[in-house]
Amino acid sequence: MVDVPSDPRMQCPVCGHPEIEAKGVDWSGNPRYCCRSCGEIFLVQVEMTDADLPPEPEPKPRKPFPSPWRSIPILPIIPYLQQLGQRSLPGLTEAGIALLLGSLLFGIIHWLAPPETFYDYYLRLAHSFLDGQLCLSENPSWLNELVPIPGKGYCVVYPIAPALFLLPLVKVFPTITQSEAAHLLFGLAALAIYLFFRKQQSSRFRSISLALIWSFATIFFPMSAVGSVWYIAQTMGATFVWLFLLCFQPRPGGFLFLSGLCLGIAAAARLPLNLLVLYGLVLLYRELAPRWSLLLRSTSIFFAGFLPLFLLQRLYNYARYQTFADRGYALIPGKFAEPEFQHGLFHPFNLPKHLRVLFLNLPKGVDHWPYLVPSHEGLSILITSPFLVVAFWWLIKSRRWPEVGAILTIMVIEMCHGTVGYSQFGYRFALDVYPLLFLALPPILELRSLRSWLLGLIGLSGLVNLWGLLAFRYRWFIW
Repeated sequence: MVDVPSDPRMQCPVCGHPEIEAKGVDWSGNPRYCCRSCGEIFLVQVEMTDADLPPEPEPKPRKPFPSPWRSIPILPIIPYLQQLGQRSLPGLTEAGIALLLGSLLFGIIHWLAPPETFYDYYLRLAHSFLDGQLCLSENPSWLNELVPIPGKGYCVVYPIAPALFLLPLVKVFPTITQSEAAHLLFGLAALAIYLFFRKQQSSRFRSISLALIWSFATIFFPMSAVGSVWYIAQTMGATFVWLFLLCFQPRPGGFLFLSGLCLGIAAAARLPLNLLVLYGLVLLYRELAPRWSLLLRSTSIFFAGFLPLFLLQRLYNYARYQTFADRGYALIPGKFAEPEFQHGLFHPFNLPKHLRVLFLNLPKGVDHWPYLVPSHEGLSILITSPFLVVAFWWLIKSRRWPEVGAILTIMVIEMCHGTVGYSQFGYRFALDVYPLLFLALPPILELRSLRSWLLGLIGLSGLVNLWGLLAFRYRWFIW
């Protein structure tokens, strides 16, 4: 009982006697008094300040996932990871977290990956560069896309960027394999994705989650594990598109130059990505128009970063073929005698077969373990990463026309190619536009009505792409 001092000016409300004594407080903090004459007990209400109020209880943390998914064994640890992602970690910067994440994923894929690829064109080309040669000096029987040039050797027809990426690695680590270089790109992509979404004001938990979704729930996972000549070019292109998005800023400065440089590297790994220059220009125009002088300066800086690799690729072509155009495939002996190229290297007649592989191709059944295996021709995106179809729908629904236009432009051109990309898991040409599709995931994950379905599709995609990696490791593919 808390004693409340008597107020000499107070009197009993019943008998009016002035002699009253304090009798403590009631449950709400109002003083109680007792009349010494009649014994009446009465209350006196007082105004309470904020300091007198009890502290408000802390709000209960919101469940990160709808209840149906809480039954999955791994998901109970997610609330703890979310709390970790929301608090600051002493001595660990954003760059430190990104490096830790990239290193962890490099270790995981290096452990899961199949043996070294036979299609190590770029590794051999990097060694040739170190020896001062532009072409290979020998033509192994299993490397079937080389162009013999008298006096120069056997030229690799693919763009130059992956060989340049391997060049310092081969110099420092002479025994490195092409697959291990692809594993480094796998970790670098996770690093870039984490930093990009942190730049977009996503929480640490959300940014880490998106990096993991990209790493394990798309065909980037099995392709990075294998690292053959076509796959390392695709993974390098996608990785540097993420770096382009990370560094992009509309105002003039060093980051805008780096953004153009990263896009130039991506385009020198995958030639269709040159079209993303138009996407970058649209972003600059949308942010800076009608401040034309600022727009001109920003555009100049962006192109100053992009042009070095673009021009280097043209000079590389001229040094090999005496032409600035990318004519490597046209010079492969007997290439256009193959039925896939009866209409040329690119033709609209090829669109239907690409659409069939992208949306309709299914796994093949066999009478032994694992009973269901991928087709070398490809596998539908509705099986490998169906959540990306939802992402494309969201881009259209939210009127993200620059992204939609860039995706459609690149894909239509790639779908005119004579081959559908085999041998492959999934439809590898689509990886070029996956980073733009991923931009739709954060707003979709904010929608409670779609979140549970999307998480289910992402989990299924992770299992399917792990199956794809194991198919490469144990050679489960059939035509």
